[in-house]
Amino acid sequence: LQDSTVIIMLSHVCLCVDCHPVCLQCLARQAKERNIKCAVIVPDFTDPFRLSLLSPALGVDCLVQLSFFDWWDAVETMSVPEHVLVEHPELVGMHFVAQTSKECVAGDATVVDEILDELGDIDTIVVPYGFGSFSCGSGIVVKARSPKTRIVAVEVSTSTPYRNALTAGKPHKCTHTPSFVSQIGGLQALPTLWDQVKESNGLIADSAIVDLDQVAEAIRLLKTNHGVIAEGAGAAPLAAALSGQAGTGKVVCVVTGGNMDTSMMADIMLGATPEAGMPIPLFDDLLNTDLPTATEEERACSGLMAGNGIAQQEATNGEN
Repeated sequence: LQDSTVIIMLSHVCLCVDCHPVCLQCLARQAKERNIKCAVIVPDFTDPFRLSLLSPALGVDCLVQLSFFDWWDAVETMSVPEHVLVEHPELVGMHFVAQTSKECVAGDATVVDEILDELGDIDTIVVPYGFGSFSCGSGIVVKARSPKTRIVAVEVSTSTPYRNALTAGKPHKCTHTPSFVSQIGGLQALPTLWDQVKESNGLIADSAIVDLDQVAEAIRLLKTNHGVIAEGAGAAPLAAALSGQAGTGKVVCVVTGGNMDTSMMADIMLGATPEAGMPIPLFDDLLNTDLPTATEEERACSGLMAGNGIAQQEATNGEN
């Protein structure tokens, strides 16, 4: 950290939403201890619970919500667009994108490292594919410790940037439809991580694709059979395994998060599948296209609501 504003990009599609906000909180606290201003930018439909984790008390001096396209441009280029800086001069400084950093990839890799320690010989590990840091970290560990183990990266049918990149041989833009599975997906695989993913030499075997009904059913099974509350991205690996896309043998599904609005969880447990939002259309130049303001229903579909999130966080803190 230097004597400048620290810009942190927080993703609504991050693979481990229980972890990345903690990473951001730690950086914000470090900035606060050094009297460095800390600004956070998020897409405009980030759910209230994640926003509640980024308070001034933790060292966050400024929270700026950008249109989805402006935010995505900032993440892809690791710099804030010039027209955004004109409107928000407080965002001038050092840029840090948690999900694309080497430290994040290394941290994600420890999860698979622990799985191999506990379970030994594994045929397939199924992980959700968001930005690619978790898939990349998993591939690195498996390549070093268990070359016979396959990594299957899961996407939801409403947004398949990894499958599109596999087909095209490079990052390729795809249609992104917001849904209750809000922690994975995006406009395209990030080039900064795609090169590392390709270097895994085939250990990331494929991109399994599941639909929203399959994810909802996996959420119900996790809660009914194991008492586990999983968010959409966390349940996607199980949905892929149940559909047969993970193959046979010893299969491990990584459940990466449990941020779920209680009313949405209740609907899913009653057999419903929350509807997807309106697709974000593709244009020749996405970054120059204005994103319509999200409705309250679309915001509700993006993840955990503030009241329920705070209650769940307090309950978790009490248990800890």
